[in-house]
Amino acid sequence: MGADPKKRELALRMADKAWELKDDPGPAKGAENVFARHSALGSMMKIYYRHRANPEHFKRAVECTELQIEMQAEAMQAWHALEEDLLAKLRKYNPGYSREHPATPPGHLGYKQLAIVLEKEKRYQEALDLVEEAKAAGWSGDWDKRAGRLQKKLS
Repeated sequence: MGADPKKRELALRMADKAWELKDDPGPAKGAENVFARHSALGSMMKIYYRHRANPEHFKRAVECTELQIEMQAEAMQAWHALEEDLLAKLRKYNPGYSREHPATPPGHLGYKQLAIVLEKEKRYQEALDLVEEAKAAGWSGDWDKRAGRLQKKLS
């Protein structure tokens, strides 16, 4: 995003508009809609967190993480469905196609950012519980490293 104030302001205005629409599922249905909403919440969170000096923007960033975490199971299901659709298309056009290793699920910005916020607030047990939840849910990330650091802080 850079330091260009005009670009940052535009991004913030776009995030504000997206915030107004966050509860409207729109015309899309199914896995694409679920995963698009999940991704949009992550994008909004990043924009609001950049403006965290403003208490309202910090609050919205945290709310975005919470909303994204709230729908994480549905988003993971959607990701797997989209991955299966992609594999089916690849096999249709390349019948001999096979994959040596299963695809790795994406990272989860909501879990990661909320864990960072909780750690900065010295709420280490809550942060540890969160990273363990993210790992158990199957999201990619440096969860073990974060958990180790948090466990040291709890000792």
